Parts: sequence; structure tokens; C-alpha cells
Amino acid sequence: MKYPSLHSPKYSVNSSVECAKESTNYQSDLSNLNQHINQPIAYSLQPIASIRSVGRIVHSLFIIPALLTLIHSSTSFAMDPKVVVEVMEEIGGLIEKRLDQGAGDRLQAEASEAQNISSMRGEYWINPSEECARGSIDNQSDLSNLNQSSSDRARSGDPQLPSSISHLPSPTAAAVSPAYSFQFIASHDRVVARSAEVRMKATVAEESGTTDMAVHYRTIAEKLASAAEFYQRAIQAGSLRKKEASNGWNNVGMALERSAEMGMKAIEAEEVEEMDLATQYKAVVEKLDGAAELFKEASQAYEKGKTDEGNNYYTAAKATKMSAEIRLQVIRVLSKSEESEGRKLDLAAEYSTEAEKMDRAVALFRESSQAYKEGKTTEGNNCYTEGDAIQVSVETMLKAIEAGERGKLDLAEKYQTEVKKLDSVVGLYKEACQACEQRKKNSLFNVGLATKLSAEMMVKAIEAGERGNLDLVEQYKTEVKKLNSAADLCREASQAYEQGKKSEGRILFNTALLAIQESLAMMQKDIGGSEANVGEKELQAEVAVIDSSCSNGSKINVSSETGNGGAFFVTPSMDRTVRISSEIKTQAIVVEEIGNADLAAKYRTAAEKMDGAIVFYNQANQVYSIGQIEESRSWHNVGGFTQSSAERIVKAIEARESGNVVLAEKYEQVAARSEQAAELSKQAAKALALGRREEGVAWYNAGAVAQLSAERMVKAIEAGENGNVALVEEYKKAAAKSEESAELNKQAANAYASGKREEGMSYGSAGISTQSSAETIVKAIEAKKNGKVELAEKYEQAVLKLEKATELNKQAAEIFAAGKRAEGTSCHNTGVVIGNSAEMTLKAIETEESGNENLATKYRMAADKLSKAVVFYTKATQAHGAETRRKEGLSWDKAGEYTRASAESQLKALEAGIEGNIVERDRKVQAAVTLGRAAKLMEQSAEAYVEKKKTEGVRLYQEAIAASGLNKQG
Repeated sequence: MKYPSLHSPKYSVNSSVECAKESTNYQSDLSNLNQHINQPIAYSLQPIASIRSVGRIVHSLFIIPALLTLIHSSTSFAMDPKVVVEVMEEIGGLIEKRLDQGAGDRLQAEASEAQNISSMRGEYWINPSEECARGSIDNQSDLSNLNQSSSDRARSGDPQLPSSISHLPSPTAAAVSPAYSFQFIASHDRVVARSAEVRMKATVAEESGTTDMAVHYRTIAEKLASAAEFYQRAIQAGSLRKKEASNGWNNVGMALERSAEMGMKAIEAEEVEEMDLATQYKAVVEKLDGAAELFKEASQAYEKGKTDEGNNYYTAAKATKMSAEIRLQVIRVLSKSEESEGRKLDLAAEYSTEAEKMDRAVALFRESSQAYKEGKTTEGNNCYTEGDAIQVSVETMLKAIEAGERGKLDLAEKYQTEVKKLDSVVGLYKEACQACEQRKKNSLFNVGLATKLSAEMMVKAIEAGERGNLDLVEQYKTEVKKLNSAADLCREASQAYEQGKKSEGRILFNTALLAIQESLAMMQKDIGGSEANVGEKELQAEVAVIDSSCSNGSKINVSSETGNGGAFFVTPSMDRTVRISSEIKTQAIVVEEIGNADLAAKYRTAAEKMDGAIVFYNQANQVYSIGQIEESRSWHNVGGFTQSSAERIVKAIEARESGNVVLAEKYEQVAARSEQAAELSKQAAKALALGRREEGVAWYNAGAVAQLSAERMVKAIEAGENGNVALVEEYKKAAAKSEESAELNKQAANAYASGKREEGMSYGSAGISTQSSAETIVKAIEAKKNGKVELAEKYEQAVLKLEKATELNKQAAEIFAAGKRAEGTSCHNTGVVIGNSAEMTLKAIETEESGNENLATKYRMAADKLSKAVVFYTKATQAHGAETRRKEGLSWDKAGEYTRASAESQLKALEAGIEGNIVERDRKVQAAVTLGRAAKLMEQSAEAYVEKKKTEGVRLYQEAIAASGLNKQG
């Protein structure tokens, strides 16, 4: 079961609060919101993809969080099963070997890694409060800070939506131990050593009387020392879970380190009196230093919470770094001994031209950043889109030059043809900016956009051809034709507007826009699974829309940069909704003319709902244009659900007219459920507008799963129409589960609204596990349809686990309501771990079904280990229920926490091994061993308390904390 990749309705269910790190299970996201751009609200859940609010409108899809994905949902598991098995066996052997070494072999590295354990992917963790901890340790001063990290986590638990964080956690998640990158540490140590080495060169140079050389060396040594400081800042930002800032500071260090390397090259060139070469290297140094400064600006913006500003500086920095790398290509080709002098000069000139073009893009990105900083959105958009077009042109020309170097002249010529198209886009964007009439401006802008997309699509076709995928080539070429036609239609629309033919212009424009959006959808399918670092651009698309409600003119930027997803987003096609509304109104006129006024009134009611959906879409656009991204998405779902309700009303009308009253009533019930979903989403928008994010997220989830319930009802109707009575009942059961999930999320929202945060967290968790249960029921249904009865039974067993998780979280909410925080926390975490165990069981089912029995066995082992954590948390709940057993309860809590974290580390070791990252695999194995030891010690501590051996319990508790490394958190 691929959580979070459940396939159902098209709305995001979002969670809140930090806890993500690299993990996002029990997690949902409002990103990936445009899988079906031009389709009616026919919804499908998508994998998590972090997004950033760099001026874009999104088409809401519906993402239900998963219970727990201990291993990333990556393509790595598609490898040869033998490789997977070998890695698993090797990891198992390493763990056994380390366990045999005993406690005397505890390495500092193990403790350090244990300190960095992150929460399971998006699960909802509540840690025992600082107050609870202090209350349970009496005067044992050595244990006074045993739960400091837990209180820190509680304080960091402000709810977040995906526009503001990279990995979206659950509404109830509390932050966990900060994890910083060992890569950053290695980088830091490397440049410190290199700086010392260069300082020694400076000393030698000075002693030999070459003072100028000594000065150069010292400058480089200082630059390396600065790089070390920025790597250290990256580590610090990472430990505070400021992922974007951490990534930015790391890039500052990398740029400075690279600059120092090129500076050394310049010195070496001067030593052999190759002054031209030295000058070229110095030019590269200048660019890299500029990139470092821009990365620094980006990092500072990220640390201040200014994500948009940070992203803009980041884009400029990456482009500047690219300019430096192109200049290194000039140096490379000039040094090629096998080329003729004339050919070398020609190649160098080609690369130099592209470097200069990239410098122009950098200048535009800088202007864009400054404009956005000053609140000049339109100016910023204009500079950004022009810079982006230039950058894409450069990237394509570099492909052409490389092809030429390899002797593939035909291929080079193909790329050059697309470069000419891309170069023309810049002129089109400028012409659009200069146009006075808004509609003409929009049309010209989309001429440029369609031309740009056409070129990019053709580049994909070229690359597909090089790979021998001729079918894909034809698909891309079909899209190229559509886009070229769309560009022509936009030109005609511009001319029509200029001549005052507004109606004709609108038709031409909307027809073109539809083609552009369809092609964007095609491109999304192609890049949807790609990953990029924060701020890196996979694809930029700008769509100008007719509706001028957006305050920045009517251009809406759509970008795709991000932590873990290459999806992009466009504004929904109003054209389709308007068209459906028009058709319904026409039908009302027709039936009224034949004397059926009642039926005409029903059609008009449906049309009014459809028009209402358009109003809500426009509301989404308006609040988006002033930066209210989360509220915008909620209004977007209101529009989508309202549109769905209107479409089901039409089906009910048609059924009633055909004499099928029972069918009509069923569709009316579905319409009512969608209307309910829309109302819940309105509550989300209102709460978010008031800054009540946790409450808003809960309302958002409630609306989303209510709509999913409506979709399951439709499935039941369709099954009934096909005479499959058994399937009807199964889909009804799934619909009921989704409805139950909606009710639980409503309870969560009301609890947050009343200031009862912990109750809200538990009800939210219950809602998530209930929805996951609904999705598993659907999988069981599909298995039965395919005659796989045994598989269906396995899914049904997983549903029982998920239902248990729901019940425990509901109990936790009731315990919190009674004021019993410690007991409520343990009960809550018991439910979470049962959900985690269910997720591992589901993974085992799926891998076994695909024929990989060995990997399935490993997942079952993980599920069993998590079941052991369930036992510990259950005992913790019981202990906290008795006032005299609080210290025992804390030990059981920690035993559960370490056992769960050990399972996570072991599975991450598996993943690293499959990916061939042996160093990371070994680190995770060490962490699993360390945490396993800590869990055993903590279990012994709890048992000592049970036996009234207080001193022994305290000693073992301290040993366990020290063994885990978690006592070093601050």
C-alpha cells in the first residue's frame, strides 16, 4: 500500500506542525495539486511533494496522509530483488555483529547518530511533557533535564501548511531530535584541513621571499575558513530543522570552496606565466563569489521566514554558479590538445556567448529579487519570466554545443532550432509587458509561453529519440503541434482584442489556454517523480488568465522548485466550468420552451451551483494574489466540491426524468455530501484567514474526506447499476469510514477552536487512521474483484489494526479531556505505533504480492518490532493511570520511543544499502544497534520500578539516556 500515494479524490488533506525531517507519513500535503488540470473534479491522491509559495495558483488535489512510510516511496525498490535480499542479509549480519560486540564497544559515532533520529515519516508523536518528567523524578538532580527535548518539541509544534515547510507533518506531530547532515560535517572538516594546508603554503612562500604569492595563498585560506564557518551554520540550521536555510548555508560553503579551488588554479597558472589562463580562472572566482553572496542572501531570508524572497535569491545564485561553470567549459576546450586551434576558438566563443547570456539571466533574477523585496510583484514577475526564458535557452544551447563536440552535428542542429524559438520568447514577453490593454497583454504573454513550452517539449522529443523511444517522440511531437497552434490562436486573440472584437478574442484565447494546460499536464506526467533541491527549477510555467481579479495584473506565476517533488501547478480551467454551466442553462431553456417549468428550475439550480463554483475559484485567485496561499487552497476546494455537487444534481435530474427515482435519490445524497464537504472547506478558509492554522487544517481534512466519502458513494451506485450487490456494500463501508474520518476531523477542529490542542491532535490522528482504513478497505474490494480472496483477507486484517489505532487515539482524546496528560500522551503514541505497524504489514503484503518474499519478510520483522513498541507504550499508559507509577511510565515511554526509532534506523539502513550508499547504511545500522541497546536498558529500568527497585530504576534510566545519545539535545 503506497501511502501517501492513495488513489482517491482530488483534494489535499493537509497536516500541520513540524516533525517531518525527511519523514512524512501520517502526512498529507496541499502540493501536487494539478494531476487532472482540465478534468471535472475527479480526484486522485498523490505522493507528497513539497511546495513553495512563489506566486502560483494551484489546482487542488486531495491528498490523504499515510500512516507511516519508514522507507521513502522511491523507485529504489524496483531494483533486482536479489540485490535487495543481499543488502537485507548484509544489514542483518552487521547488526548481529555489532550486538555481539557488547556494551563496551559503544562508539561515539553511534551516540551521535542516535541523537539525530527523526520522527517516523509524518507520524503523530506526542512526547511526555517537561512538567510530567519533572514531576516523576523527585529530587534526582541528574535526571532533571531528561525531558528537555520533549518540551522543546512541544513548543515547536506550530501547525504548518505545505507552502511554508518542506516536508509536511501531521497536525498532531511534535518536533523530534534535530538531525543534521553528516555530509556538512565532512565538508566542514575537509575545508578546515585544506585551509591549514594553504596557510602553510603561504608561510613557505613568505619565507622564500614571494610576498605577493603569500598574500594570494592567505586570501584563499581565509576563504576556505569562511566556507568552514558556513558549513557549520548549515549544521546548526539543520539541527534547528531549518532545512531551507541549512541547504542555503551549505551552498554558500560549496561556492566558496569551489572559488578557492579556482583561485589556486589561477595561482598555478601565474606561476608558469600563463597569464591569460590565470585571468580566466579569476573570472570564474568572481562569479563563484557572487553566487556565494546570493546564496547567503537566500539563507538569511529563509532564516527570517521569508521563503519567497529566499527562493528568488536562490534562483539567482544557482544561475550565477551556472555562469561560472560555463566559463570553466571555455577553459576546458581551449586546453584540448586533440582539437585544431580554429575549432578550439570556435567552441570557446560558443561557450562564452552562453556565459554572457546567463549573466543577463542572473541580472534579471537579481532585479526580480529586489522588486519582490520592495513589493513590486508585477515588475518582479516580468524580470523573472524573462530571465527564466534566457536560462532555458542557454541550457538548450549547451546541449547543442555538447552534441557538436561529440560529432553529432544533426543532433546539435535540432537543439539549435529550439534555441531560436526560445530566444524569440524573450521578445514576446517584452512585447506583452509593453501592451496597454490587459487582454492583449495576456494573449501576447501566452504566445511566449506556448512557444517556450513547445521548444521544451521538442527538446524532450529529441532526447526521447536519442534513447530510442519512438512512441514517446510521437507523443511529444503531438503536443508540440498543439502548442504551436495555441501560440497562433493567442496571436489571433491579440489581434482581435486590438480590433475591439472582444468576444472573438475571448474564444480564441480560451481555446489556446485549454491546449496549453493540456500540454502542461503532459509535461507533469513526464517529470512528476523527479526531485530537486530547495529552490532548484525543474520547470517554470506562467499562465495568463482572462479574469483580471488577480491584483498583479492577470499573470499568475507557476513554479516547481522544492525539497522533494517536481510537480508544477496552474490555475484551474475556468473555461470548462463556464462551459458546463452554459450547457446546463441551455438545457433549462430547452425544457422550459416545451412547457416543463419545474424541470427547468432544477436545471437552473444546478447551473447556479456551477456559477457558484466559479465564484469560489475566483475567490481562491484573489486571496492567492495577496499571498494567502493556504486560504486560497481551501477556497479552491470549496469550488471543486461545489462543482461536484452540481454535476451530481444533474445526474439526479436525468435519473428522475428517466423514471429511476431510487437512482435519483442516491445521486441527491451524493450531491448533499459534496455540499457538506464544501461547507467544511469554507470553515477551513475562514479559520486560516484568521491565522488559526491547526483548526484550519482540521476543517480542511474534514472537507476533503467528506468529498472522498461522496466519491465512494458514487462507486457504490455504479456497482449497484451493474448488479454487483456485494460490491455495493463494500463501497458503502468505505464511504462510511470516510464519513467517520470527516466527523473525527470536525471534532479535532472544534477542539483546536476551544484551545484544547492535545485533544485536537488525538482526534486528528484518529481521523487519519480512519481514512487510511477506508483506503485499505478499497484495496480489499479490488482484490476481491480480481478473485484474490486471500489477498483481500490480508488487507482486512490490516484494517483491524488501523481501527484499533483509531480507537486508541479517540481514547487518548478523552483522557486528555480529563486532564491526564501523561496517560493521554502514552495512549496516543500507542495508537500511532499500531498504525505504523499496520503500514509495515501493508508493505509486506504488497511486496509479497509482487513476488519478493524476502523483502516482505523484512517488512514483517519491522512490523513485529513496532508491535514490541506498542507493548511498551501500552504499559506506559497503564503506569501513568496510577499516580504512584509515573517514573515507571516514563521508562516505558522511552523504551517505546527507542524501539520505534531503532526500527526506523534499520529500515533506513536497508534503503541506503539498496541505493549503494554504504557509509549511510553503516551509520543507520549503528544507530539501530545503539537505540536497541537503549531500549533494552529502558525496559530494564521500567521493570526495576515495577519491582520497587527505585535506585536501580534511576541508574538504568540514566544509562539508557546516555546510550541513546538523546541526553545531548538542547
